[in-house]
Amino acid sequence: MEEIAAYNSRTADRPYATGREPDTDESGLPRMTVRNIKKLCQKHKGYQTPALNDVLYLHYQGYGKIENLEEYTGLKALWLEANGIHKIENIGHLSELKCLYLQQNLLSQLENLEDLAVLDTLNVANNAIKRIENIACLEKLASLQMDHNRLETAEDLSELRNCDFLSMVDLSHNKIDDEGIVEVLEQMKSLRVLKLTGNPVRSKIRDYRKVMICRLKELTYLDERPVFPRDRACANAWQQGGIEAEREEHRTWISKEQQKIKASVEALTVLRYSQAARDQYCLGSSGDESGEASSSSLDDEDKQLVEDIFAAVTADDNDDEGDDDADNDDAGDDEGDDGDQEETEDNGNDTELDKHMSEATKEVCSTPEEAAESMPTTAAA
Repeated sequence: MEEIAAYNSRTADRPYATGREPDTDESGLPRMTVRNIKKLCQKHKGYQTPALNDVLYLHYQGYGKIENLEEYTGLKALWLEANGIHKIENIGHLSELKCLYLQQNLLSQLENLEDLAVLDTLNVANNAIKRIENIACLEKLASLQMDHNRLETAEDLSELRNCDFLSMVDLSHNKIDDEGIVEVLEQMKSLRVLKLTGNPVRSKIRDYRKVMICRLKELTYLDERPVFPRDRACANAWQQGGIEAEREEHRTWISKEQQKIKASVEALTVLRYSQAARDQYCLGSSGDESGEASSSSLDDEDKQLVEDIFAAVTADDNDDEGDDDADNDDAGDDEGDDGDQEETEDNGNDTELDKHMSEATKEVCSTPEEAAESMPTTAAA
């Protein structure tokens, strides 16, 4: 027993003597060992069989190196946020990886990504990267987050010209002060979302937002705000005719929007009174006393509206009766009926609402009093 105790004391500080990997490296940082990875899988309710995991959470662990992921071949998302990683390495075998999160590390270069054929999202924010490189080979890459790095010139961004599928780029809070970046971004075929907040170049480019909208034809979101069709139309007008053309275009869009709102309100009003009249008529015909009680709460404006609707309906009825009588009368009476019909048609077109409501109300009302009684209390509200 004494010999066993002595052996354990000698090997306590030497993990390799017991066949176990050390949990820390030479500098004292935690290591991404097989045992530690499995513990984290268990903590996040993953599988103990490595190949079955499609998401792996290794963030906030203080790791200094990516290693021991060879068995995790089925990963689609890998979280390595907030560690102390200096280099992107040992992930080339992850052929199914779609999302790689490496923000808040110590990276200084983008490298060893060429084997990630289906990578869609790459987040390397809050690192020390000085140049965008080695990502043009990622044909499926759609989202790149590189905020809070050390990018400065248009040459540092030149790799973006060859990223045909890249649609979202976050370059905010770098040190970019080169106006030439507009030419680089202009050559990106699929760019939809761009963030340049916190870069000196924004104050260098005069009329920054208008220039970016005009030059980047597919842009739908710039910095903190979306790019609406009205914004693009006004920016294009400004480019062609200056501030006065922009103001005129702005007034045109406001007028169109007001017309749409007015048309929607009118259509809603027609639908509201038409449906209310139909529903209340059904209740009244079945002997429901609540319909009679609710009609008394109608205000003068609603009663007048009902009377106008009824006037249009009766005018249409008189037109029909006049047509039937005209078939049996002589030519002189026929001319008189035509005059009466023209007068009733004029009365039936007094309001815009009469045109829309005549057919709907005709089915449910036969007298002005009946139409007024058919309106529910909610219609007045």
